[in-house]
Amino acid sequence: MLIKIYEAANPTTLPASGTLDLSLESFGFYLKRYDCVLYTQEFGNIYKIFRDGSAVRCCGGGGVNTQFWGYDLDLDRVFTMENGSGLGNVHQNTVGLKYDPSDHSRVTHTGILFPDGVIAPVVWGNSYYHGYLSHGYNKYDNATGTLQASVNTTGILTYLSDRIMITPDGWFVGIDADNGTTGVVRFLNLYTGATYESYIEKSKCFFIDPFNKNIWSFRASDSRMQIYTFDVAPSSVSSITMGSNRKRYREDDLSVTLLGDRNEPVPNWPVHWELTTAEGHLKETVTLTDYSGVATNTYCGPGRADFVGGSQTITVSTGY
Repeated sequence: MLIKIYEAANPTTLPASGTLDLSLESFGFYLKRYDCVLYTQEFGNIYKIFRDGSAVRCCGGGGVNTQFWGYDLDLDRVFTMENGSGLGNVHQNTVGLKYDPSDHSRVTHTGILFPDGVIAPVVWGNSYYHGYLSHGYNKYDNATGTLQASVNTTGILTYLSDRIMITPDGWFVGIDADNGTTGVVRFLNLYTGATYESYIEKSKCFFIDPFNKNIWSFRASDSRMQIYTFDVAPSSVSSITMGSNRKRYREDDLSVTLLGDRNEPVPNWPVHWELTTAEGHLKETVTLTDYSGVATNTYCGPGRADFVGGSQTITVSTGY
């Protein structure tokens, strides 16, 4: 499971909302400028929700297309998208969240677009990305709306993306908030192709902070805010795998695998290696796991003849 760094003491409630509750049938994004998320389910009910789970109601949202929110990471702006009504693609005012026709979005074409409020689009680079059910994303050209790619992310569980985000350094993040008894999170590096999957507690609603690499989730059972990092929490370390070349003046490859509490690989995590005697040595003291959760090292056999018949112990450890 991903590492949880915060859990609120009380549930998040939406002030002056009547019966309105947190739900995936909503729109909203993390806003870097105010370190909050913007949340709306209907016109006139737009909220700022902060890290401690507290919420305040903003002035009512304006504009016909408020429900078609997207996010432009390059400009730290939410934007509305033209849906055939003849209005252009413009940004929302980030204080009052008003439709602002003078502030045009980088999504410039005027055709009918595909995004909806539940699986909202993200602008990144020269394209915008739209989460699409079991796919990781569909990628469209900003200027023409032409479909450029349809990419599936991979993982262990069946997966239906509820919302996506892309970090400034190119990590695509997609979340299925209600996957049986848990929420499933998938990561894909758009530069390297590296991918991994992990979990959060089942979520009523969530937002992705692409700048601090946090996930803000409202637990399904009690609406309490939980904040997770993108890092998988290690739960187990395998036995050391070693070859048969354990001789003087020889080298042998070593490896261990770190897994989370649901047997998902733990990527990019430090592993400490230690040898019990001064005879021979290990090439590295600390190595990082790859995206399969595997950390590798090299054991170099001793060179002293009087060590024949001796024994050594290699120990690995990590912290969380």
